[in-house]
This record gives sequence, C-alpha cells and structure tokens, in this order.
Amino acid sequence: MIYKIHYFLILIIGFNNLNAQNIVSTFEKEFKLQIIVTGTFESSFENVNYEEVSNEKLLNKYVSEILIPEFKKYPDSYFKNINLKQIVLCKNLNIDNQHRAAIPDPKKNTLLLSIDSFYEKLYLKHVLHHEMHHITEYALWQDMFYNWKKWNKKNTRNFVYGTGGYEAYETENKNIDWYKINNPIKGFVNLYSTLGQEEDRCEIVALLMTSEEKLYLNQFIETDKNLKRKVNLTLKTLAKVSGKKLKYWKEKLEL
Repeated sequence: MIYKIHYFLILIIGFNNLNAQNIVSTFEKEFKLQIIVTGTFESSFENVNYEEVSNEKLLNKYVSEILIPEFKKYPDSYFKNINLKQIVLCKNLNIDNQHRAAIPDPKKNTLLLSIDSFYEKLYLKHVLHHEMHHITEYALWQDMFYNWKKWNKKNTRNFVYGTGGYEAYETENKNIDWYKINNPIKGFVNLYSTLGQEEDRCEIVALLMTSEEKLYLNQFIETDKNLKRKVNLTLKTLAKVSGKKLKYWKEKLEL
C-alpha cells in the first residue's frame, strides 16, 4: 500500500511538471521568447535579487491566465522590434532591498516579472505593460529616462515632474497612494505618473493595455484635453515601434 501511494505521488508530481513545461513551451513558441525560471539570470543592474518559483500551480496559472492573454494584445513584430528576448518569472523580486513586481532590463533584453501570490491579478497585468514600455522606450531612444520636449508640451504650463519612480519608494512617501487611478491633476492618470516623464508614459500604456483600467482612461479623456493629447501621442509611439498604422491601435484598443 505504501509503495502504491508513493507511486501515485510521483505520477502527480510528474504530471504537474509536464503541465508547466508544456505551458511555458507553448508561450515560447508562440511569442518567440525564452522564459527563465531558474536563478541563473544576472541583471545589468546592481543589487537585483529574486527567488525561483517552486509552486508549479502558481507558475501555470500566471503563464496561462496573465502572460499569454496579455502578450497576445501586441502585434507579432512588437517584441522583436523592442529587442525583448527573454522573461524571468520569479518571486520575491527586489532591487536595493525594495520589493518590485517587475523590473525592465533592456540592456539584457529581459523583463523580470515577480509572480508572488500576494500581488493582485489586475496589478500584475498593469505592471507587466508598464515595465515593458520602459523597454520599448529604451529601444526607441537608448534611454529609459528620455526627456521628450514634445511630451512636456502636453502638460499644463509650469508643471514640473518629480525625481522619478524611485521617489514613491522613499520612506517618507510610503503613505501616499501613488497608484490610485483618479486623474488627480490635469493631464495625469494618477500621482505616480507625475514623478517622471517615463512613468507618465508607461502608466498611460498600462491603462491602454489593461482592459479593466482602460474604462477609467476613456472617462478621463472626455474632459481632460491634456491627457487626451498624451494618449494620442502614446498611440503614435506604439504605431511607430510596431510598424503598424495608428488606425490599427485605435481599433485594437477600441478608442
């Protein structure tokens, strides 16, 4: 009886591993990207650490319910055009001892995604698109912090951005709700987008690509002309990098 139980457990474990391998393989073939689930990746940034995902069920769920559906929203040529080659799926991702749900590493052609179960599904979708757009901007300008004068002109006169996304992680700012989508200032979807041009653009992309959040954006641009101009400029950027026409993105995103 004991041997039968052990044999049954081995079959279950093997079946689960096979499922994970199949799902990962399906993703890699469809999007021509490599998925890394081991701790072998070395970031171009200092002090980036993460742990391997040992929970096969969690890995399966993330790839099948988030990664594949969200990546399907982009045209086939998109990932090649932004030089994205691999994705690290991990847990307890941090940089400089600060927990992060995702980290873009364009110099290594890599997007690191933490799939920890304590993150909400909607947030995992949002941050995927946000951080991937940082990689997009690096592909366009060889700079994730590009100062685009044309973008600045879409803001209200005399507006000045903060010091960058890191500002939200500083101890004295941890009680501020940076991510609430409430159009707090004319031209911005949330407070986090006021911290830097790059964060502003990435937050707009995140809302455009996350179906549940695009509803808010559609409401905001009805009355916020500054934000509407930014959205239009963002769509033109997506069209440029993807090689698709502006009409393609407007129809795809139902705008």
